[in-house]
Amino acid sequence: RALEWDEMSFTLFQNPSALPEPLIGTEMPVPLADFARASEAQILLPVHPDYNQRFLFFLQSGLVWPGGEPFTPAFVSDVDLVSQVKRIGQSAEISEPVGSGWEVLVPTEMQVLESQIPWTRSS
Repeated sequence: RALEWDEMSFTLFQNPSALPEPLIGTEMPVPLADFARASEAQILLPVHPDYNQRFLFFLQSGLVWPGGEPFTPAFVSDVDLVSQVKRIGQSAEISEPVGSGWEVLVPTEMQVLESQIPWTRSS
């Protein structure tokens, strides 16, 4: 529940001189094979806002905090980060949209390009 897996993204980096080809001859799905061959990877895995402090506590201590978010202790090294996260959370609640917004059109295979579809009859 704490990690937003659907929002995960990653970037793979290949340094040809870094490592030999790992797992040669092993059958595995393409994304996993690409990951195994990469010399470096950057993985971004967002934390749900309701779990920010508890997840930070877990990363620092290796322990799961059983209490609620407002009562989660912070390590001295994390006090500035926790303060900033709290400020951002408070300002997000009171912010209002600016402007009227916009519409984005993304072309897809299902997009109809003509108003008259050739395989239908006109009445």
